[in-house]
Amino acid sequence: MTGVTHKIGGIAAGTIAIAAVPVERTDIKVIVLTGAVVGSLLPDIDQPRSTIGRKLKAVSWGIGVFRFLLKISTCLLPVKEKKYIRGVAGHRGITHSLLACFMVMGAFYLFRPCVPFQSYYVGLAEGVIVGMWSHIFLDMLSNGVPLFTPISNKRIVLARIKTGGIREWLVRVILLLLAGILAVPKAF
Repeated sequence: MTGVTHKIGGIAAGTIAIAAVPVERTDIKVIVLTGAVVGSLLPDIDQPRSTIGRKLKAVSWGIGVFRFLLKISTCLLPVKEKKYIRGVAGHRGITHSLLACFMVMGAFYLFRPCVPFQSYYVGLAEGVIVGMWSHIFLDMLSNGVPLFTPISNKRIVLARIKTGGIREWLVRVILLLLAGILAVPKAF
């Protein structure tokens, strides 16, 4: 999926999170949605040409160097182990797994006592996590993701939607409609 689709997916996921856990304050809603958009791009940080990789060039470049060194270090390993490590280190590797989501959740949990504005922090954390989940789900609709890395590199594929194709546009429309329906205040 493209960066635009992931952003729209993040907005839809953030809107679902706000609807599921009713938030009355508008400022917190904005924080959750902002976190969801950032989280929806975060798994692609390992790609320098991705939307977030272009914004955080130093981080993306550092990850790229680490991946390169890791791949080189596998030269002397048997084929099976080499293939496994290269799968974990490649694009849609560990950053597209449940482990990455749990690591980000753990980081938010660890730093929570240090943050003065708890309601904003919790809203940001919630948004980033649901955004990451939306990214992983949307990538499961294209070429799949190794959801259970490092236990297994087997890709979980729900559909075969071509990136940039007409079906991806249809997914965008559905996500926009979902976000719009959930964002409209209830009349009752």
